[in-house]
Amino acid sequence: MQKLLDAGVDRATVLSRFVDNLDEDSEQILRDLLARHPEPDEKPPGPDTRNRRPR
Repeated sequence: MQKLLDAGVDRATVLSRFVDNLDEDSEQILRDLLARHPEPDEKPPGPDTRNRRPR
């Protein structure tokens, strides 16, 4: 995936296809990792505000 991103292809398409192919557990891990890295002007969410996909 990094090679595709570095190659200058449409990054949104590469990332979208990657995310679309994740299983539920991997998707939740990615969500948790992203929650740890908020935008510079946002505070990180607390444990009660995480968006969990229903199983």
